[in-house]
Amino acid sequence: MPRASKAEKAKNHQRIIEEAARQIRAGGIEGLGIADLMKSVGMTHGGFYRHFKDKEDLSVAAINHAFETFSERLERDLDELGAEAALKAFVQRYLSTEHVKNPSIGCPASALSGQAVRCTDAERAAISRGVSRIEALLEKALCDLPTRIPLSAASFFSLLVGGVVLARSATAEKDAEHVLAKSRLLLEDIGLLQPQ
Repeated sequence: MPRASKAEKAKNHQRIIEEAARQIRAGGIEGLGIADLMKSVGMTHGGFYRHFKDKEDLSVAAINHAFETFSERLERDLDELGAEAALKAFVQRYLSTEHVKNPSIGCPASALSGQAVRCTDAERAAISRGVSRIEALLEKALCDLPTRIPLSAASFFSLLVGGVVLARSATAEKDAEHVLAKSRLLLEDIGLLQPQ
């Protein structure tokens, strides 16, 4: 079988990273299996080592990709909508039932935060860099609001992540929605959201 061209190899490399990013958000870093991952992208297990040194090498690339793609929408919204509208849209998406039910396409911070303690140093560093990137975007947005909000970017993001993590742990949908509603209510109380 002929080897893939450089362009094909780069495309395959990206497909592996994208699928791994989806899988680690859905099932965790520990749940990422190389054989199943490679099968899901139509490649062989042996082909993995043409792209990555080991599983940690892949997981770091996948974490970086997950945070990068998640941050891009917030960045785009800030540029196109301005701080206030972008933050409101971000909060509505973040504290939504859809986000709670679909961790594989959601925020990697809420999907991976409980696992950071069991990660390798390199994986934890990738998570930390990703969280810092989101917090920097939120800090800029909070500073650009017409009215000062009494919350740091780290506190604001922690509230969102915590709300989603707790909602995901609920055993009934109504309980999950209750957690999300309480998180939204707190943001209404500090003036970031309009009462619904």
